[in-house]
Amino acid sequence: MMNSNALHTSLPKTLPGFFVHFLKPYKRYLAGMVLVSVLWAVHISLVPYVLKLLVDRANTFQGQSSAFIHLMTGPAIGYVALSLALGVIFRFSDYVHMRLMPNLKRDVQQAMFTYLEGHSYTYFQNHFAGALSNKVMDMVRGVAEILQMFMDTCVASVLGISSVLITLWSVNPVFSLIFGIWAVIFLSLSWVFAQKCQPLVTDYAEARSTVSGKLVDSVSNMSNVRLFSRHSFEKRYLLHF
Repeated sequence: MMNSNALHTSLPKTLPGFFVHFLKPYKRYLAGMVLVSVLWAVHISLVPYVLKLLVDRANTFQGQSSAFIHLMTGPAIGYVALSLALGVIFRFSDYVHMRLMPNLKRDVQQAMFTYLEGHSYTYFQNHFAGALSNKVMDMVRGVAEILQMFMDTCVASVLGISSVLITLWSVNPVFSLIFGIWAVIFLSLSWVFAQKCQPLVTDYAEARSTVSGKLVDSVSNMSNVRLFSRHSFEKRYLLHF
């Protein structure tokens, strides 16, 4: 947990700096997430290779059944061990998330509330309470989602592609080259379209925050709506947003 002095310091203005600021106390769990990505990448490259060994040995074997069992025992044990290891990796991943995410969300929420407290009286007069509270919660949810997305799409995917390239190269360099070209094209197109989506995502986040804020304010103002029988007006007001 971050101490109160850390929460009251000025928050970084850039996204990387913002994440570094809040993840400093949780280096061990962050290292655990990276370790999960590494183990997952190794697993997805080793499973097809072990299956290849099983199929190749079964197709090329000629001899007694006892020798066949001895020949297949190693790859078979390896395949079973990899299946069990995958379950252990996922359980370790769950443990890391359980220890990291709730604490990280708490720190972000506390820091954002402290940051909000520093604004002027005019600011609170010009912004609805529902919209402000929703922005704080958007930051809390967004930090956890971005961190998980970074680990899944950047760290895990890059490691996974690298391990697959190495495995394919050991089988046939041509396969590795084809897969590498496909990966570069796919990632490049994804990056280009992601840049085009960014303004739309910003507009959507702002619109969602506005709608949630208006709804919260309308609910908190429900006594006045009922007192003056303004139900129809309130519904039309919300429908606009």
